[in-house]
Amino acid sequence: MAIYALAITIIFIIFPALLILLVKQLSYLANEKLVNTFGFNSQIYVGGLGVIIHELSHLLSISKRQSLQEDTLIHLRGELL
Repeated sequence: MAIYALAITIIFIIFPALLILLVKQLSYLANEKLVNTFGFNSQIYVGGLGVIIHELSHLLSISKRQSLQEDTLIHLRGELL
């Protein structure tokens, strides 16, 4: 039972915590390099570009999902006729 509890602790607490620390460090290093290379305002420009790309990905996934739903409805209507 103690081994099971230890495994659960490692899987659900320690491993995610290590991943968070790794991502935090990578983010810090990337931000530092960005500012040192292109200046302080580069954070705003790159962040804005990131927001646009992120929101476009939502748009693409929604349009793809709607296309699949329409194809399914057409297919189902064909079977019903």
